[in-house]
Amino acid sequence: MRTHFSRLLLVCLVAVVAVPAFAAGPYANAVDFTGQGTIANGSGGYDLKTQICGVANGAQVDGPYLLWVLTATGVDNAEITGPWGTAAMTQPPSGNGAFKFVSGWYDLATLTPGVVSATYDGLPTNAQLVISHGCGPSCTTPATPVPANGGAYCIGADAISTHLTAGAPADSYSWTGPNGFTSSDQNPTDAASAPGSYAYSLTVTVNGCTSAAGSTIVVVNAIPATPAPSNDGPHCFNAHPTSAQLNANTTADSYSWSGPDGFTSADQNPTVSLSGPGSYTYSLTVTSNGCSSAAGSTTVVINPLPDVTVSASGPTTFCVGGSVTLTANASGNGDFSYLWSNGATSQSITVGAAGSYSVTVTDANTCSKTSASTTMITLQCACALTQGAYGSAGGAGTVSQVSALIGSLLTAGLSPKSFSVGSGDAPCLVMRLPAGGTPAALPIGPGIFTSGSPTCGVTTSSLLKNGKFNNVLLGQTVTLTLNVRGNASLAGVHLCPSMTTQHVIGVYLDPNSIPTTFAIPSSVLAALGPNATVGDLLNLANQALGGATGLPPLSDINAAVNNINVGFDGCRALIACN
Repeated sequence: MRTHFSRLLLVCLVAVVAVPAFAAGPYANAVDFTGQGTIANGSGGYDLKTQICGVANGAQVDGPYLLWVLTATGVDNAEITGPWGTAAMTQPPSGNGAFKFVSGWYDLATLTPGVVSATYDGLPTNAQLVISHGCGPSCTTPATPVPANGGAYCIGADAISTHLTAGAPADSYSWTGPNGFTSSDQNPTDAASAPGSYAYSLTVTVNGCTSAAGSTIVVVNAIPATPAPSNDGPHCFNAHPTSAQLNANTTADSYSWSGPDGFTSADQNPTVSLSGPGSYTYSLTVTSNGCSSAAGSTTVVINPLPDVTVSASGPTTFCVGGSVTLTANASGNGDFSYLWSNGATSQSITVGAAGSYSVTVTDANTCSKTSASTTMITLQCACALTQGAYGSAGGAGTVSQVSALIGSLLTAGLSPKSFSVGSGDAPCLVMRLPAGGTPAALPIGPGIFTSGSPTCGVTTSSLLKNGKFNNVLLGQTVTLTLNVRGNASLAGVHLCPSMTTQHVIGVYLDPNSIPTTFAIPSSVLAALGPNATVGDLLNLANQALGGATGLPPLSDINAAVNNINVGFDGCRALIACN
């Protein structure tokens, strides 16, 4: 039976004879088997059979074998040396220098030059050592191997080792791979210098039979670049806690953050909550394709807020027309800027209007804090005199002062019921005050002083009694007129059912004075209507003196005028109006 040579792995090997002087051994000449020759092909080769390995093949043996033939003309004896040791070669009956030796089957790949040699005697003209023919073992093709590797691997700047495993055991192994890689190790190691996918092929041989090739792909992934995380700071500690956003600034399969107080997160861009000012460092490693980067870091800065208070140069309650200077006192990270609630941007402001004032201070870190509010209270203040002060010798109201307040003419009442005082009548007016009697409308006039001091006569004698005006409403109305002329702000003072005033020094309340509370009769307030002022009361008093009808009782009008003159006697501020 002829063989299929893909199964037999049988070769016919012819070696060129070398006939050197050979000193060792019992024979003088030697020839080496020096190559694997030509593969037997059934024509011009040898008739090799595999199923019956025995005498039919001329080997006189049963089982896998190789038949070695030495042809050396004129030779009587020969020995052969190989993996089996040294053995004598036998000469067939035909002679003619032909010797043979039958060895067991050997993988022909192991029979490299020098492994097999023959020695012989004599001086032959030629010599050949060949594998005449053989019978290989019957092959059962091994299962295709399923090699594996230790990947996936991670690589940075330096080359790394990759490890291959054959899996099932075999007699021999044949690996091939990229960049000319070969190995006969069962579990070899290769090197990789760059990321990529590398294919390795493996065949195994068992009992002289070789498997189909199995393969494994070694995957080498790049170690991700060290991340450069950032954050949205710096922040100002405006809240407890204050939040900050961390940013990975890269895309990866997974993220691993760590930071102060045991913080960890697997989010790409996590948020952290911080409980106070300071610097907080967070570390990030990223992983892609199973490879982890070195750690990058970012530091979150939480700046403290500046401190700010407001100081006033004086009391914050003062008369209309007064003012106080407010100064922002800031501490913290310097180079402060200021923004007051009224829009001012200086460190200090002078304010005279009522209201609440605060200042927002911003430091060099752009952190801001707003002060507590400082409330400015403005009071309606007036300096007035009573009838007695104007009319008493040596009183607060001097003739010259009264003359200045009279100006060219002062008229009480309404024509034709009125009384007028000219610029030269100041001495007489001082003489006739304070007025007594009951409040009443004036007689038809107009009334005037008919003579100067010291007689100071009047047109209607009934206006005088005991040297004074005999109409208390006339005296109070003239007094209020003088007070309004002396203090324009008095006319604008609002009237209330209950009014409280307190003495002032300059524009500030006298802390040692006792407040005075007085009433404005409800009938007067009803007649004047809402938001009535002292100026409106003065007009009502003049209407009463002029004999107008439909007015409140004259006693109520007189009481209201008297209370204003007394309530603002000296210099006083309206501190309550209820």
